[in-house]
This record gives sequence, C-alpha cells and structure tokens, in this order.
Amino acid sequence: MSAVVSQNLQAKKIQNFYKVYKLNINLNKLRDLELNAVGLSVPFEDFTKVMRNKDKIQIIDNFLKILSEKTRVKINVSSRIILSGYLIKYYADLVLDSKEKRHPSDVGILEWSEELIKLLEIENINTITHYKKLSIFINNFENIFKQWKTMDKSRTIERIIISYHNRCEHIETINKDKNIDEDQKKEALKVLENQKNDLISSIIKIDPKFNIKYLQENYKQIFNELKNSWEKIFKQTGNTMKKAYYDMISQEIEKGNLQPVNDLFLEICKRILLITPEKRKESLLEKLSPNKIQEIIIDNDWNEELLKFIDMLADIILMFGAPVDDQENKKWRESIKYIEKYQYATKLPQILIQMEEKLDRIYQLIIENSKKKE
Repeated sequence: MSAVVSQNLQAKKIQNFYKVYKLNINLNKLRDLELNAVGLSVPFEDFTKVMRNKDKIQIIDNFLKILSEKTRVKINVSSRIILSGYLIKYYADLVLDSKEKRHPSDVGILEWSEELIKLLEIENINTITHYKKLSIFINNFENIFKQWKTMDKSRTIERIIISYHNRCEHIETINKDKNIDEDQKKEALKVLENQKNDLISSIIKIDPKFNIKYLQENYKQIFNELKNSWEKIFKQTGNTMKKAYYDMISQEIEKGNLQPVNDLFLEICKRILLITPEKRKESLLEKLSPNKIQEIIIDNDWNEELLKFIDMLADIILMFGAPVDDQENKKWRESIKYIEKYQYATKLPQILIQMEEKLDRIYQLIIENSKKKE
C-alpha cells in the first residue's frame, strides 16, 4: 500500500467518523423524543397533539437537514410525514381500518412505516453508508406516502370492492361447509347478502356509472388485478431505492472513497456469520475479518485476492440457499465467473447488492420455516 493511498484512506476515515458522530448526536435527539413509547401508551388524539409540538418538529427537521448535508442525498421531506409514519404504525386500525378490511395500499404503507421506525429507532446506524441508505429510504417513503394519500375516490371504491370480494368468499365457504346447521346457514347467508347489497349501493352513490354487473360476475379477477397493481407499485419503489443505493456506491468508488464498499462487504460477512453453524464459524471469522476486507479493496480495482474473496462469498451464500432456488442461483453463480471483464465501479456494487438480495431470501426462508415449526 502506497503512503499516499494510505493517507487518503485515513483522511476519509476521519472525515466519515466526524460525519457519523454529528449524525449520531442528532439521531439520538430524535430517539430521546421516545415517540415509540408515546405511540404505545397514549390515545390517538393525544398523539396528534404530539405531531403538532413545535419543539419535536424542530428536532426532526434538524435531523433531516443534517442527514441531507452529511450524506449529500437531497432530502426535502417534511417532519410531519415522518411523524405520520409513527401514526400509521401505532394507530393502524384507526388510520387504515381493521386488519381484515385493509386495502393493499394500506398494507404497503404500514410495512413501509414499520421499516422507517425500525431504522430511526432500533437499527444500529454507525457508518456513513448506513446513513445514506436511510436518506434514500426516507425519500422513497415520502413517495409511497403521497401515493397512498392521494388515491381519494378510486381508492374508496377499491376498498368497497375488497369488502365485496371478502363477503363473496365468505359465502362460498359457508355454502361448502356441510357441518353448519341449515337454519344457521340461511341466516348467515342472508346477513352477508344484505352486506353485499349495501356495498353495491355505496359504489353507486360514489360513481353512478360504475359497471356493477361486471363486478358481480368478475369480482375475483378485479380483486386480483387491484392487488397485483399495488404490488407492482411497491416493487417499483423498492427497485428505485436499490438503484439509488447502487448509484451512490458506484459514484463513491469512482471518487476513490472505499468506505461504502468496505461497509457493504462487512455487512454481508456479518450476515453470513449470523447463520453459520457454531462449529464452522471459527474457521470463517479470520477469512471474513475487517482487516482482510481492507486489504483486498485497497487497490480500488479488480485484483486476484478480491476475485477469490467474491467467489468464496458466493459459494458460501449458495451453500445456505434453498433447493427451490438452485436453478436461479446457478445462473447467478455462473455470471460471477468473468466479472473482472466489466468496469469495476459498475460491476462490483451490482454483485454486492445481489449478494444482499440472496441473503434476504435466505433469512426470509429461515423465518418462514421457524413459523411452520411453531
């Protein structure tokens, strides 16, 4: 390692240390508001008063301002949108309707709100790269929030359609059940049919031109189309977030800043070690050590040690993969063979983010299997 490169790396580390130090101070001020505890303990009306508290708004505004300055990711998000995330999480039944009646967009905004609060309140954010990811997430949360908020008339009709679909499904279930007493069955079906008629009347009041007959004949298809359309919107926003994160890392590599790549490697290694059996963990600790990572990325370009390290990580990740994903994983593993032929700043972030996605999938399957066992 040349003296100049070493000095530059140390200077970057010092700069990032003070950025993170400043951000941590302001994040801790936000956490000191104890919005989690308030949301869990006070009625809805009291929390809306908290949302209007000028001192609390100022603390969140200051954090967003410093987050934007230190990460160089432009954030024009109102503190009220952040507070709305808390409101949605802790008062979901009042803001979004009861769980069984929620529109797919309600489910989506609740998931995003829960993730936002997890990042702001729980996650250990200790690198500038993590703070940049938070900046990107906050910007995407605002987009999702605005989409959710502005659906208006069509969204109201969609909610009614979902309720109509649920009543129809319930009727089908009752009709198939041979163990229900006939008188009880007739009474239950009568109630559900009346509810369906009320829902139809509500749609006509909102939109007299709505094709009711088509809904009655194709309610399953319409429901699935609505569900799929919202899944696409949330997927697109998630992809936008990944793209922004990828662009950020790629740009930092081109500037000669090794910290984001270093942080991403560390995160991947940490996640691998968490799912590694104890008997194999010790042998991996040295191979995945922070010092090893610094050595292989110091050239800021492809080198033999880096390529071997990427191959090793890919093999370990695939070892933990599920058989159902084998075909897709083999194709991905094949695509890594010749990565040195691609531009370093373009290809390396792509491969590392793909590794994160593979690990997300593995963790998801572990959680699903744990739930099945329970």
